[in-house]
Amino acid sequence: MSYLQKATACLLIAPERRRGQLLFEELWSADQGALLAHTHKSQDAAPCGYSSMVVYRTMAVIVTGAAMSIGKAVALALAKEGKAVVMVDRAAEQLNEAAAEAKASGSGTETVVGDVADPETATASVNRAVGVFGRLDGLSHNAGIQRYGTAVSTPYETWNEVLAVNLSAAFYFARAALPELVKTKGAVVMMASVQGLATQRGVAAYTMPSTGLSA
Repeated sequence: MSYLQKATACLLIAPERRRGQLLFEELWSADQGALLAHTHKSQDAAPCGYSSMVVYRTMAVIVTGAAMSIGKAVALALAKEGKAVVMVDRAAEQLNEAAAEAKASGSGTETVVGDVADPETATASVNRAVGVFGRLDGLSHNAGIQRYGTAVSTPYETWNEVLAVNLSAAFYFARAALPELVKTKGAVVMMASVQGLATQRGVAAYTMPSTGLSA
């Protein structure tokens, strides 16, 4: 264990000493989600000079819009840090390519091909995370589509399509994920465009969901 890892562990383990365990985040093995216990044999091996049991905790995160752009970048960054990721997108071919990159970093990686505007996709994603990794620690919602038009020229169908993907999907995924996130004291991150705060002409349908997520 490096000095940095020891220092990080020391900051996180204080509440656990009373129970004889050290709880901190560390690189995880191919078990993808299982808790690994290892008893240190020497004082030098244990962080902070304590010899006790160390629990290695895997973190699992759902990332939507993971086939490209910001969502892909988020998923790859998490995978590089050793997080397990459930990558969600409707673009199957691009999603599989992105997932292959994540797996190359040694991360536990699952894919869910589906439309985020369908609540069943959210449910399936949470079930996949819990079923494979045993837990869910985070939701990173990045899926979004861009359509152009003013309030007058935007067809009703386009308006409903953009709101379903860019706003309603955020609710679907949060609703599905929160019961599990409460258990792990996890986090939700919703990605929104700056156009929700300061917009341009001709993007009425795109601006409204960003404003909603930023509210």
